[in-house]
Amino acid sequence: MGDLTAIDGVEDAALTTNAILLVQHAVELRANGLGRVAVSLDTLDPVIFRHMNGGFDGLTEVLAGIGAAAGAGLAPR
Repeated sequence: MGDLTAIDGVEDAALTTNAILLVQHAVELRANGLGRVAVSLDTLDPVIFRHMNGGFDGLTEVLAGIGAAAGAGLAPR
């Protein structure tokens, strides 16, 4: 993967995500030119989160992904 901002005309790159996989990919995404992320998170209540996501219990992963993104420098400008 190359630097996204190396493409002519691309000055900034952003991603909207549910953050489930950000722990695994935040550093690599930042290294490849991603500047910031927007995370879609409708609730911090684990029961509501699970209900809204069809029984998927991933709130812990989402919150860890947000932390990983911040740690990698993927922050608002």
